[in-house]
Amino acid sequence: MPATFLCITTGPCKSVTQSYANCLQNNSPSWRAFYGTEPNKMSAALRHAILKYRLIESTIDKLHRSALEIEAINDSCVPRYTSVTYCAPICAAKQMPFEEQVGYCTEECKNAVRACLHESANEWDSSVVILRKLSAEFDKGFVEVRLFFKNSHFCSFR
Repeated sequence: MPATFLCITTGPCKSVTQSYANCLQNNSPSWRAFYGTEPNKMSAALRHAILKYRLIESTIDKLHRSALEIEAINDSCVPRYTSVTYCAPICAAKQMPFEEQVGYCTEECKNAVRACLHESANEWDSSVVILRKLSAEFDKGFVEVRLFFKNSHFCSFR
């Protein structure tokens, strides 16, 4: 049995390790006995799919950490936001003089929130852009590997 088949991940819900990816790459020549002359193509497709998966996983983890950091509001933001909500009755009166309502100065409120979350928002936006690019046709590499196995000589030995 080729050493490739001994390259097994450590269990469910675990990320593919670099050593596993290296094991696949290093042992792909032994696949020729089972899959003909295209093991390097399959190995490259599998390696690319694993790399893409790992990048997506790390980007999602980064977004999660960013969301947790945003939950802890910066102390300097509280007074600014409080001043915006304090002036709310004045702004509401200017906007709708005939009705008494509790409101806020829309632009002032937006500016206060923007000032508090500006740095995190930029980081979040860039991570979302990266995630969108990585997830486009994400399964393509895995589909190629599956089709390779399906169409390989291995299936004819059964």
